[in-house]
Amino acid sequence: MLYRIASALLLAMISLLFANSELCAAQLQSFESTEGGFQISFPGAPQESESEIPNTDGIRTLQKQYVVGTADGAYIASYQDNPNLKSASAERVNQAYTAAGAGLKKAFGGDIKSETKVKLGDNIEGREFVVPIPAAGGVARCRLFLVGTRLYQIMAVGKPDFVDADQTTKVMESFALLELAKRNTNNDTPK
Repeated sequence: MLYRIASALLLAMISLLFANSELCAAQLQSFESTEGGFQISFPGAPQESESEIPNTDGIRTLQKQYVVGTADGAYIASYQDNPNLKSASAERVNQAYTAAGAGLKKAFGGDIKSETKVKLGDNIEGREFVVPIPAAGGVARCRLFLVGTRLYQIMAVGKPDFVDADQTTKVMESFALLELAKRNTNNDTPK
């Protein structure tokens, strides 16, 4: 299933890649998806799309995607629910991340350059994969977080300098769940 998700993302990214070139060095602005339960900062207003993706049981899952294209690449935030991962053990979650890495490798046609554990808030562990895209001379940097049955994906895809840029790191690190973001904002308020 994760391979199909990665393939669907790849098609969406390629179709929107290099659009809106004036956004290349634009100031980041906050975007919030109340339906998706997250916020992220992008260098422009994202284009929203959705697609149905079949999982391993043949059940079609709705994936929502938010994409901002620039002259050198694209930023993507997406999510979909997978009821099969309800109450998944830590081992099952790790297996899902491993499968996702294999799916990214297959979808982009390059070997995984790096796989790193990353955190969302204080207690949600995810993975970040960096995968070359040999056919396009580009790179994909993808963070995955499984929260309950929902898989969140935050990606930067494009030229190597775009994917490695400070702005890309800021976009990736700006992703937060609305509940966590509100809690963090409240904790920063002096009492």
